[in-house]
Amino acid sequence: MMHYGFGNWLGNLGWGLAMLLYMLLPLALLLGLIYLGFYLWERRNKNNVVTTGPDPVEVVKMRYARGEISAEEYHRLKEELRKE
Repeated sequence: MMHYGFGNWLGNLGWGLAMLLYMLLPLALLLGLIYLGFYLWERRNKNNVVTTGPDPVEVVKMRYARGEISAEEYHRLKEELRKE
């Protein structure tokens, strides 16, 4: 009499592996979606960095270009700002 794989250990092992895969597949998809959500959240937050104003070195360059400060003062301020 044929039992179509239910009577031997290899058939039972096959069903057990299939059941395990069917349980792990939704879990893997859920974890993948959670990871994707965190990845996109971090990526969005990195792109939305709030700037408080123009770059201080650029301000010093503009002041030097307008003639408001001397060359010595320009170089001193530029070096001082780059240290920070």
